[in-house]
Amino acid sequence: MNSFKLTRHLRGDKQIWFVLLFLSIISIVVVYSSISALAYRKTQGNTEIYLFKHTLFICIGLFVTFLIHKIDIIKYSGIAKIMLWLTPFLILYTLMFGVSVGGAKRWVSILGFSFQTSDLVRLVLITNLAAMLARRQHKEYKPRDLIIIISWITIIVGLLSISSFSTSVILGLTCFLVMWIGRVPQKYLNRLILILLVGLFGMLSLGIVIKRATGYDMGRVQTVLDRTESFFKVDLDGDTFV
Repeated sequence: MNSFKLTRHLRGDKQIWFVLLFLSIISIVVVYSSISALAYRKTQGNTEIYLFKHTLFICIGLFVTFLIHKIDIIKYSGIAKIMLWLTPFLILYTLMFGVSVGGAKRWVSILGFSFQTSDLVRLVLITNLAAMLARRQHKEYKPRDLIIIISWITIIVGLLSISSFSTSVILGLTCFLVMWIGRVPQKYLNRLILILLVGLFGMLSLGIVIKRATGYDMGRVQTVLDRTESFFKVDLDGDTFV
């Protein structure tokens, strides 16, 4: 009887598996270090419970990853397209009915399980973007195709900026790098940067207008303004330096 060897059942690039395992181990250390003080107060000294809980989730995640990587995902590529169309509505649902944590609605609770929608949104957008570009690697880029790609990036990044401005910036930069690696013509990359900058600053401006008109804080706009004022030592409302 042949002994079971994990390496025989792993497909794909070994370096990617190594990076996944390495980051998983690092996350255990980082999470335990960051919440140890809070865990000590809540559990009266039993901080290991959060360490074991996070480690359990990591092991479950690695096991699910192992199972999924053995599936031919090409057969289910249509699901990714459906998820892309549902993503804007998921972000809007989170903004209106999501669970508020730290003053921002970024989480959705379903059947007792909570997850941060931005994590799913990033996965869906980058996966679809990579697939769109892969299908055109040996074809000449058409303006219509790139306009569709840039439009999806703009819509999702713009909506995401309301609840998580920093996440939207990182996602926009990631999409830019994916398109750059995908050999998208420079003029379209420049347009993407311009549209993202205009869109992000437009959302901030809209938040300021709504704040002044109604007193309502739109997402994390006020937090972004406060941090920007603190960093540049400038009053964005009155344009006076501190």
